[in-house]
Amino acid sequence: MIDPFALDYSDNDKVTVADRLAAEIRDDPRKLDVATGFLTPSVWGIVGGPLSELGSFRLLLGKDFELAKQGREREEEDIRELVRQALVDDTQPPRLPLEEDAANMQGLIDFLARDTSDVRVWTEGFLHAKAYLLAKSVGVGSANFTAGGLQLNRELVAWRQDLGVVRQVQEWFDRLWDAPESAPYKEELIGILEADALRLAPVDPVRRADPHARRAVRDRAARLAGAGQRSSSAGSRRRRSTG
Repeated sequence: MIDPFALDYSDNDKVTVADRLAAEIRDDPRKLDVATGFLTPSVWGIVGGPLSELGSFRLLLGKDFELAKQGREREEEDIRELVRQALVDDTQPPRLPLEEDAANMQGLIDFLARDTSDVRVWTEGFLHAKAYLLAKSVGVGSANFTAGGLQLNRELVAWRQDLGVVRQVQEWFDRLWDAPESAPYKEELIGILEADALRLAPVDPVRRADPHARRAVRDRAARLAGAGQRSSSAGSRRRRSTG
């Protein structure tokens, strides 16, 4: 197996983005900032171990380029729908859920719920950048923070350790993170994940056949997802009223 640091890039061919990112974290686990179009729970099964070693984690979810520019309120709905759909696609594969799926989901939920983790979502215009920022290095390229981006797709992420470059990219990330277009998204994202976790949880075969039990699971999942959406909507109203 090739040394993840042997090349100045990772492409999921010679070196996977996941292997390089894991090596970077283990080399200096103080912090990781991620800018990405999407997040999928399966990422935990690939880099969950290194992520759990981090001192702090910030995730900035962006909007993919397919969306046409619309009004701010509609844009916020669109990016949230994209995130929801990506999570649904990742957590409802064309097969019966495995224990591994539930474990990845719960691991990610627990990680995001930590006081040292935070999530924001870009709500206006396009944010199509993908970047991985550590204390002493940065990776910039095409790979989303998903199983496909980190391991499966043909991607290209260039890595730099020059402190001047690291500082410039960090300033770029911080500027976006603090911008008014960047909205808090941690609680809503956790709510979405918790709702999907209920669908992935192992269910006793007798209870699975019971329509009342299935309805109870669906109702609780809907309440969890709805609570996250209400929290986000309230935050949007507060931003508009103070803007």
